[in-house]
Amino acid sequence: KMYMALKHFTVFEFIDFTFEISGISRACGNELVRHRTATYLQQSQRHVDLRDRGVIVPPSIHSNIVNEEAMEQTDKLWRANYIFMVDVNGVPKEDARFLAPNSIETRVIMKIDGRNLLHFLKLRTDKSAMWEIREVANMMWEEAKKVCPYIFDVKHVDKWI
Repeated sequence: KMYMALKHFTVFEFIDFTFEISGISRACGNELVRHRTATYLQQSQRHVDLRDRGVIVPPSIHSNIVNEEAMEQTDKLWRANYIFMVDVNGVPKEDARFLAPNSIETRVIMKIDGRNLLHFLKLRTDKSAMWEIREVANMMWEEAKKVCPYIFDVKHVDKWI
């Protein structure tokens, strides 16, 4: 409490948080890794077979049947071409993955210290943040509050870095 009140955030660099973040789009994963103060392990697309991977549909697309249909058709097309390249033409999965869209699901392990987590949450829970990373950040915030309730208490967000 004292360190929060004094805005002495350096001590929070000695607290490490590790999050397993799954079921997010590759686009969201790309947003995550822009925070260079964290350490990441992202599921490789190089050796993983992508044909059965899910895709994340943004609410703006999901709410409109025409947009949803366009996304579904695009999804079917890249999957068919991926299967054709890998199974018929012997293209390595690491090369066929170039067909995969940013909406394809991925999994990321993220390790970040407390000070940088405060900064990350301040930026990524903001209403201007991408919808998907905002959802992830809010879930991370809830988990961090369970472990360090005073540091991550909502009433202190204005005092964060």
